Amino acid sequence: MGLSTSGRIMETFVSWPAMVAGIAHAGGIPIILDADVDFIADVRRKQLDGLILSGGTDVAPAFGGESFTEAQDVDTVRDEFESALIALCIDEEIPILGICRGAQLLNVHFGGRLYSDIGHELGSNITHNPGEELLTRTTHSVQVQEGSVVASLLGMSGQLAVNSQHHQGVKVLGHGLTPTAWASDGLVEGFEHDHHRIIGVQWHPEVMTESDPPSASLIAGFVELSRERAHVAR
Repeated sequence: MGLSTSGRIMETFVSWPAMVAGIAHAGGIPIILDADVDFIADVRRKQLDGLILSGGTDVAPAFGGESFTEAQDVDTVRDEFESALIALCIDEEIPILGICRGAQLLNVHFGGRLYSDIGHELGSNITHNPGEELLTRTTHSVQVQEGSVVASLLGMSGQLAVNSQHHQGVKVLGHGLTPTAWASDGLVEGFEHDHHRIIGVQWHPEVMTESDPPSASLIAGFVELSRERAHVAR
């Protein structure tokens, strides 16, 4: 299971130890893909069964196709690396789970648009970015679409309490993407692709695999989905 990141944020990004542990607990073998040192040619040789695009810095304006006046910390090297990873996985039919920033980058990859800053542009009454120190607890709810892939991975649909830490978000969904979860302010918090095994969630299930059964089920379900794909491919 490939985990994309940038080595520059690993020491400060609280979710990393929990995400690696959650994947291992679900039976996956985490393989760190560092945008600062890895190359796509090397990734091809790793024969990934699945890819998780992790959270992190804002998607750069150039990748969103807009002028993100509220964009904060950006990493264009990582944007380029993960965009190439997405193309590779689509080409080789490798399942992708985009988490937070990863979901936003997936949306941009398929031609979607992002809010530069939810608070300013959407005027939401939900605090979508309460602070990274609160990622280990749920802060608001989303409505999960019955019959969706994310519902099957979670083992539930309807109201789901989630944790989140983001100020960008999906403004217009990309081509081939279907919304599968929404916050009460109307913000799309989850989506899936119509033809590829691609799922995006705006919250952080990887941080709460030990304390929240739906979060654990989502990560474990994606590991199993990737395992099924690998079995068919081989």
